Amino acid sequence: MNKKNIKNITLVVLLLAGLFVAYSFFTGDSSDGELLSSSSASELTVVDNLFVLLNSLSQLRIDTSIFEKESYRSLKDYTVILGTEPQGRTNPFRPIQ
Repeated sequence: MNKKNIKNITLVVLLLAGLFVAYSFFTGDSSDGELLSSSSASELTVVDNLFVLLNSLSQLRIDTSIFEKESYRSLKDYTVILGTEPQGRTNPFRPIQ
């Protein structure tokens, strides 16, 4: 085949694909409204569950008497203080001169 035939076939295929996409877009089913309404109801239940969870967290009480026990007070702090490291160049991507 020559280049002109390949070009014509490609153009026809792209035109048919474009027509199919346009047809699908403009003649969509009426079931889209049902999907939107069910997703809105689903979102409401998620929000309701979130409020229930937040309410249960606000009622949570923590027993702080553990911090007064001798076993807690006997814990040792093994923090390691890190020294300062020298910084590199201000712009590492600048060419070296």
